[in-house]
Amino acid sequence: EFISSAYLMQRSVETSKMDGSLYTSLADDIFTLVETQMSLLDEFLESCNLNKTDTGDAVAIDAMLNIFRILYVKQHHYRDSFFMDVDSCIAAANDFLCMSNKTEKMVQVLSERYSHLAWNTAATKDKLSEWDITTSLVEREASSLVDLFQKDAVLASERSAIYIIRDIQWSSIPNHLFSIQWEDEMTHNEVAKSIVRTYHDYLSDLRHFAGAEYLFHKVVTALVRATVCFYIQCFVIKADKARRYIKSRGKSKKKHSFASPERAVMRMTHDVEVFHEYFIGVVEGNAALKKIITSELSILKVVLLECMSYATGQNGTDSLEEFIVLVHKRTGADADITRHFLSDIFLLLGRKKDHVSVEMCVRSMKDDLDKVTARISEKQLAGVVGVSSAETNFRLDKMLKAVYEDRIIQEKMSLCGSLMVDVTRQGKTHVNKKGVLLADESEDSSVEGRSKSKWHQRFEQLKEMLDKMNS
Repeated sequence: EFISSAYLMQRSVETSKMDGSLYTSLADDIFTLVETQMSLLDEFLESCNLNKTDTGDAVAIDAMLNIFRILYVKQHHYRDSFFMDVDSCIAAANDFLCMSNKTEKMVQVLSERYSHLAWNTAATKDKLSEWDITTSLVEREASSLVDLFQKDAVLASERSAIYIIRDIQWSSIPNHLFSIQWEDEMTHNEVAKSIVRTYHDYLSDLRHFAGAEYLFHKVVTALVRATVCFYIQCFVIKADKARRYIKSRGKSKKKHSFASPERAVMRMTHDVEVFHEYFIGVVEGNAALKKIITSELSILKVVLLECMSYATGQNGTDSLEEFIVLVHKRTGADADITRHFLSDIFLLLGRKKDHVSVEMCVRSMKDDLDKVTARISEKQLAGVVGVSSAETNFRLDKMLKAVYEDRIIQEKMSLCGSLMVDVTRQGKTHVNKKGVLLADESEDSSVEGRSKSKWHQRFEQLKEMLDKMNS
């Protein structure tokens, strides 16, 4: 209860006078309570003459285990409440890192305070006694808590990127990106440069606000992923506007498509170069981070630019089937999402009705794509492919799933509706005036034949579709 109260206290973000990093009093508040509890325990053991006795040791060990386990549960429960804006995320990251260090120091203090117990027994191969096992358990719980604090520090750093990209989403940038002005008038990639200027305003401060360099690097890599998701999301939104216009007006897509697909591809290519040049400059001197940035931004080149070039006829070296498989792998290995995403690309950039042909091609490859999905799932379960943050802002597959979710549901509902119409029509041909179900004359009049009637088959198809939607 005291630990919960400490987590729930309202705190202001402060700036360290020593190194300029952001922090709150969270770490000090939590561990002051912990140290007070351990001091009270020492006083109790001493007053009862239980120091260095089996009973006293059992009480102390039990108290240590409870403290580490309670801290683990409370940290996991309350950590998200500290992520309110960029500054609070960075302060939380620093606080969690500090709490990790305090936990390690606490174990060291406990090992000195109870030096008569065996510590650091995990490294020994000798047979452990009962007390050795209990101290080893304390060390293991403490280690789990340290790992949690460190992971949460990384999580908090990454969360700050959400608020940076949200600032861009709430600005006029989404309206300008992929607009007619973006294509015709903004010949120097003004929109992309406006995005990186916003990044610079934040990152120039965060470099000093982060208490550890690797936390700042986590912000940068998260922001790169968020940039990829934001850019592709804006493209999909433009395609959706074109699709809705065609559906509602029954007119050409020209109002919302690109005036010159080739010029649009060139603009996007230069946008990606602006992003790449900026992020590489931010992490100058760090070869590992440069490699990560290049890899993350390559998603824009592979998933978007190369497919757009294919749609405009500028890239004829690979077959459409090869592009479909490539996009399927990079967008989350969901056949419906792959189909809708490629359809959007060809809707905006391809010739008339090209998007329909692409959709038919993806549908025809369903079995092959399902095999690719199964292989990717197996690798993920085996730990071969790491799964990054589940945040929609960082994961392309999560973002696309959220964007296309309504369209996929409407598509399935429409299919169910057509099946219902067919079922109704089939039902009418099999029911006489008295409401008795009749078998087709061409079919077997036996019970087995009637069970295989067309009406029954359509009903089963509808039932199967509804089951899939519910699952």
